[in-house]
Amino acid sequence: MLLYYGMLKTNANLIVGISCFGCAIEIIYLILYIVYAPKRDKVFTVKWIILFNLGGYCLIMVATNLFRERSKRVTVMGWVCAVNSVAVSASPLGIMFPNVLGFLLGTAQMVIYVIYKNANKGVEKTEKMQKGDMEGSVGDINPCFPDHEQEIKEITIVIAEKPVESDEMKA
Repeated sequence: MLLYYGMLKTNANLIVGISCFGCAIEIIYLILYIVYAPKRDKVFTVKWIILFNLGGYCLIMVATNLFRERSKRVTVMGWVCAVNSVAVSASPLGIMFPNVLGFLLGTAQMVIYVIYKNANKGVEKTEKMQKGDMEGSVGDINPCFPDHEQEIKEITIVIAEKPVESDEMKA
């Protein structure tokens, strides 16, 4: 695409030269891959090369040639090349994005932990204070734990008698 862009643009010999050199290196790489790859991988690679290089690039060339003015063709092709270059350069970063998301979520989890790690201490202090206020009452004595010996200071027993009316009492 940059080679086509360099041909459309005037005085772009550097772009044409660099693009020709890059195309030559990529062609050598693809030939070596096709020679040494297993048959199934060769067929798969050739299909994708035909689809993208012949199909995709030819489609872009036909679409840009629909513009009558040369300056519009150059502008559109420049944007297509810029988007393609950014996509090619940013694609290795695609593998990193899930890790960044995991890092951010882990950081958020640690921040929440630091904020709430002392939240139960206030509740425990309140419970201890309430138990301290009720110290000496019968409710604090737990006979199931003999190692906590507590002294009973006072036990108040209230017996409420309710008269029962029966037939015998009425007679």
